[in-house]
Amino acid sequence: MEKSEEIKKILKDIKDPHTGKDIIDSKIIRDIKLNGKNVSISITPPYSGCVGCVFIQGIYMEIYEKLKKKGFEVSINFKSPEF
Repeated sequence: MEKSEEIKKILKDIKDPHTGKDIIDSKIIRDIKLNGKNVSISITPPYSGCVGCVFIQGIYMEIYEKLKKKGFEVSINFKSPEF
């Protein structure tokens, strides 16, 4: 399995609490970059003003914990929603 597909499979378990969809299908994850065991992920909240809301912080922590558990070094960036 390609590493980026492995990352997506790991993250498919994390749900967007507003839609119930996983964060891959709901487009919260915008970009995944890999360099060995270093993973850089861009997250786009579903609407403006959401960067600081509790649910996006929970998603951030879930991503971080799941990937760390699999041995990845994780960097997560926030991007503004595109309207």
